[in-house]
Amino acid sequence: RFVPRLDIAISLRGGRALPKAEKVLLGTPPWARKWLLTFKGTFSHPARRRALALHDERRRVVIAGYPHFHNCDSTTSPGRPLRNQGKIVVPPLHADCCQRMRELYVSYNFVDLMNSTFALVLPGRQPASYRLPEVMAAGSIPVFFGFETAFRPYEELIDWPSLSLHVAADVEPEVLVSTLERLARDRPRIAEMQRAGARVYREYIGSEGSDKSNRAILETLRRRFEFADRRRLGSASSDLHADADALATPNAHATGPGTNSSHRLTAWKASS
Repeated sequence: RFVPRLDIAISLRGGRALPKAEKVLLGTPPWARKWLLTFKGTFSHPARRRALALHDERRRVVIAGYPHFHNCDSTTSPGRPLRNQGKIVVPPLHADCCQRMRELYVSYNFVDLMNSTFALVLPGRQPASYRLPEVMAAGSIPVFFGFETAFRPYEELIDWPSLSLHVAADVEPEVLVSTLERLARDRPRIAEMQRAGARVYREYIGSEGSDKSNRAILETLRRRFEFADRRRLGSASSDLHADADALATPNAHATGPGTNSSHRLTAWKASS
């Protein structure tokens, strides 16, 4: 279980070197891309299955998901409509549906789909996903979909709202697609989102080794401890001034040396 402000969500590094075609995409502005929104991957998480409703090639939205084998196995026997996978009950899919999904999946080229203004980033078998570094390496704008129970990496360091979108899995497909179409017409904004994404990829997400991840973890810890130190110092300073206030409060009935001490404390506090 992820504990905010205690655990640190990190990013997985891309598992492969960028093909030449994908490197070209880094210099392609977001409004000049072939697709509006894309995803290609396995349906290993409920949010991924819900994302299939977004598929609409006429509006340049392609969601090509390969069905999980348990989804299709569950229809092989009429007497076993559901199949347990550990503690998860996997919903069945009709055999014809599984076949159509497989055909759709193989009909799209992965690199071609990365030529997209926006790209879905979906939870997988674990909160982290290789999808995020792939999307950012291609210069697409990430759309986090169904991350209610997952966490974006290095959230204390990265201003994710400035370079990505965060969408609930139960969003109406028409609402999301229409929103992306409007945003795609705002060229200055999506250009800045793309540039911000490129900076974050270079600094934190890139696949050149573990140094970036290590630096991000250390910087997160440094900020946490620095913030805690500031809070402790602020509390100690407040206590000191409170004591000075109590001692420096003039007493109408006080006379002699005590009165002079209170004036000296008041003057010290004012000068400090």
